[in-house]
Amino acid sequence: MNVLILLVIFGILAYLALATFSSYVANRDEPDEMSEDMEPWTCPECGFAVQAGLICIYCQTTKPAPDGNH
Repeated sequence: MNVLILLVIFGILAYLALATFSSYVANRDEPDEMSEDMEPWTCPECGFAVQAGLICIYCQTTKPAPDGNH
């Protein structure tokens, strides 16, 4: 009976280790899609310096698209 309990515990721990490792492998190479959202910008309507996000918290203006002249 003690051997069965140890095998069940070992099986659960092995499953958790495998799930953690496979999640790590699946997510480590994905690029960060939030980089544009985290760049500071100045709202063209009210002049507020938005530190992060795509919408001004004061006037609800959406962040303008990059002009591409760089």
